[in-house]
Amino acid sequence: MSYRGLILTGLGVTIAYTIGTILLGLVLGLVTGLLLLSKNVLITAPLVAYVEVFRCTPLLVQIVWLNYALPVVLGIGIPANVAATLVLSLYAGAFYAEIIRGGVNSIERGSGTRRVQLACSESKSCAMSSCRRRSSG
Repeated sequence: MSYRGLILTGLGVTIAYTIGTILLGLVLGLVTGLLLLSKNVLITAPLVAYVEVFRCTPLLVQIVWLNYALPVVLGIGIPANVAATLVLSLYAGAFYAEIIRGGVNSIERGSGTRRVQLACSESKSCAMSSCRRRSSG
């Protein structure tokens, strides 16, 4: 039996899910990550809850919950491909949000490695071994 057609179909579906969820997750993560920088608690509280829930629960639990439990609770039907795309995008978006938030925070604080090296080399205490180790990289 030849399974070439099934394998190629499966590969195509996998690539489509990968591209779709990465793009949707990036958009969601970018918006969420930038909004997490706000000082308004009414904006950040639900976003922190979203990020914590999706980062701290296993992906399989989220898939099963959204595909089977949520339709029963809400009384609606969610197609499997929509549920899979939604869960994978929300999961990826939570991780991307933390990456973006952390990256923007580190840029704002000026904690880049090069700045640390320059500050170290210009300081009087550069003879210290820890400072020499940083600037010799």
